[in-house]
Amino acid sequence: MEIFFPFSLGNIIMTLQISQIIA
Repeated sequence: MEIFFPFSLGNIIMTLQISQIIA
């Protein structure tokens, strides 16, 4: 699994959604 490091709060939400799709 690749862990993404968002640079802003907006990207954190997108990252969580992306990680769920990948999982």
